[in-house]
Amino acid sequence: MADDLMDSEMTQFAQMQQQRVALQEGIMKVNNVCYDKCITGKPSSSLDSWTEGCITNCVGRFIDAQKFILNRLQQKASNMG
Repeated sequence: MADDLMDSEMTQFAQMQQQRVALQEGIMKVNNVCYDKCITGKPSSSLDSWTEGCITNCVGRFIDAQKFILNRLQQKASNMG
């Protein structure tokens, strides 16, 4: 009984760690894409209005795309089920 509880806790911990890693990888991907797209020239200590707007739009488009893909996958899954 105690072993089952320990296995369940370890499985839950492993899943949480995998989710954390996936989230960090997603954030890193957005950072890299938006940095490459929006930071032109040498970075400075502050963002000009164009760069700030570019980053905001880039992150927003990335989130919109992820939502769209997730919705499509959910639709396909419900159609298959």
